[in-house]
Amino acid sequence: MDASIEVGVSETGLTYRFRRGRSHGLLIIMLHGLSGDENAMWIFDRALPREATVIAPRALYASEWGGYSWARSVVRNELDLVDYTAALAAVQSFIREAIHLYEADLQQVISLGFSQGAALSYALALAQPELVRGVIALAGFLPGETRLREAGPSVHAPAAERGRAEPRYLIIHGTRDEAVPIDRARQARAILESRGASVEYHEHPVGHKVSAQGLKEIARWIGKTLQARA
Repeated sequence: MDASIEVGVSETGLTYRFRRGRSHGLLIIMLHGLSGDENAMWIFDRALPREATVIAPRALYASEWGGYSWARSVVRNELDLVDYTAALAAVQSFIREAIHLYEADLQQVISLGFSQGAALSYALALAQPELVRGVIALAGFLPGETRLREAGPSVHAPAAERGRAEPRYLIIHGTRDEAVPIDRARQARAILESRGASVEYHEHPVGHKVSAQGLKEIARWIGKTLQARA
């Protein structure tokens, strides 16, 4: 792993790895999937701007399949039975702490999640749209509605109705994904667009992973998202 990537522990007890970027600039939070850890997401770093501060926390719970999980209890192939309430609270606090600690721009925070981490990124954007400028959802899915009820006030109402800007989204998914079927990505796109969100969507003929083309799409989307703010 790159020697510039350091290790830290947050005030809330989350272990994480990070790469320092430019002060008052972009902050990217990378949330790993089931059985991952704070090391798993750095394969995506090659697609991220060098001036960005990039942070990858370890999830809350040890997983019975190895690694860690953002939910205490997980049933494989039952995506909507997962409760992200505790993880959502922890990540919200973690992002606020990271913004302060690394002097990031409050208006330039992107959550990049893979699989379960993408589901948590969606939950974060729906519950606290003012906390993230954008979401990159890789091989992910929108959490079941019943699991979002305690995520925040009026979580199902579009952000504009709550006087807030809707985060921008990039969805990348494999058509051969057996862990998270492609229909879940298409469903997420439809729901988010119905809320008035800006959604860029890409499918690739791969399984539960991100292709080389997907990495290029991540880099381009981040550039466009930052330009849209300017």
